Amino acid sequence: MKYKECSLCKSLKPYSNFNKRSSRKSGIVSACKTCTSKRDFGYTRTKEGVVLTIYKAQRSSSKRRGHKPPAYTLDELRDWCYSKEDFHFIYDNWVHSNYNKWEKPSVDRINEDLGYTFCNISIMSWRENDRNAKEKIKKGTLITSLLKAVNYYDGKMNFIKTFPSQAIASRETGVNSSNISKHCTDEIKGIKYNFRYA
Repeated sequence: MKYKECSLCKSLKPYSNFNKRSSRKSGIVSACKTCTSKRDFGYTRTKEGVVLTIYKAQRSSSKRRGHKPPAYTLDELRDWCYSKEDFHFIYDNWVHSNYNKWEKPSVDRINEDLGYTFCNISIMSWRENDRNAKEKIKKGTLITSLLKAVNYYDGKMNFIKTFPSQAIASRETGVNSSNISKHCTDEIKGIKYNFRYA
């Protein structure tokens, strides 16, 4: 069994504790999976990491809805967010709330019929975004025909509830929307939870 020293924690660990990377001579990355996870987790709590998360979600959401990708690059979205006082105010509140998921900065579309453009998005907390989505569903202005309802189960496949869409399931459970999609298509198996299309 081959061993390697992690570049971050300096511990000697088996190759199986490192993610693979074919471009490296050793075939694995320099930091172990545990340290990589901790580093990435910290990054997602920075302003830069928050915007990256938002942008990835927008691209995934656009593809799922059949819309064009966002009409801006990641760097352009970051500059736009940083220019808005609301973004910094909501971010600071999120940090002061000890990273309560409902206080996290979010970007929502104003007109559900249109894609992501700077003229059609606004900054808000996850709590407000979730409230808006529920109101749109009640009023019938959310295009639910383009969204798939999701059933939520515990690790033993006991039914918990049905969500109108993956986005709402993600907001209420804190599980990444792309992971919910992978659960629904059996790309990954749940341990603590499971999702299936209704």
